[in-house]
Amino acid sequence: MASPARAQTNPDNQVVAALFQAIEHNDTNGCQQLLAEHTNLLADSFYQRFYFRRYPLLQAASQGRTTLVELLLKGGADPNVWGDTTMSANAQMTALEEAARGGHPEVCELLLKAGANPAYQAFWGTPRCILP
Repeated sequence: MASPARAQTNPDNQVVAALFQAIEHNDTNGCQQLLAEHTNLLADSFYQRFYFRRYPLLQAASQGRTTLVELLLKGGADPNVWGDTTMSANAQMTALEEAARGGHPEVCELLLKAGANPAYQAFWGTPRCILP
């Protein structure tokens, strides 16, 4: 018997809210289920337009959710994505910066292994990331 088709359209607000809630509560199973049901839940263009560049990977990295960061990276999240976890429209940081700022060396290591670039520079020209 064939497996059920996965959704190919942009996720609705309820699905995205459920993903961020799963990250907040460190719910690996919930994240796995959402990623399995919605193939483009990590699509860059969706978060650029509707969530002010607040990406799931940034949220997981800033909270030190090592297992979830690994899951999101395996699901296709860009390790160099940058955005705003504080919804301030000014705090444009990478997942690596968020992990370093939060003191999460295991997450930093995962992101670096996945290809995160520590040499990115902030808008004002200062180094983007100082690793713990």
